[in-house]
This record gives sequence, structure tokens and C-alpha cells, in this order.
Amino acid sequence: MNFASWIILLIVIAVVILDVRYLASHGLEDCSGSCSSCGTSCKWVGDVRKAQRAAARRRKLKAFFHIS
Repeated sequence: MNFASWIILLIVIAVVILDVRYLASHGLEDCSGSCSSCGTSCKWVGDVRKAQRAAARRRKLKAFFHIS
């Protein structure tokens, strides 16, 4: 690998890291785990446990990446 390949590799790694941080802070959906706030428009309607697990996973990711 030459110098240009290393630079491109570092740029790709930086983009991936920034993308993961963005997804961890904004998420793919805006589920807070409080099903009373969404009503029937929530994709987790009828399965409160899945909603709570998804919210817990998102909180763990935010804590891991130190995102507020």
C-alpha cells in the first residue's frame, strides 16, 4: 500500500465512525420506549417489550460513544 491508499483508508474509517456516531445519537427511529406518547402510529404497537428493548439498546450505544 502506498501513501495515497493509506489516506483513502483513513478517510473511509473516519466516515464510518462519524456515521455510527450519527446513527447512535439520532437513531433509525425515534422510539423513546414510552408507548403512551405514540399511540397507534408506533411500529412497536402491541409489543411493549420490544420497544423497551430497542430504547435500552439505543441508550447503551449512546453511553458507549459518549453521546448526550
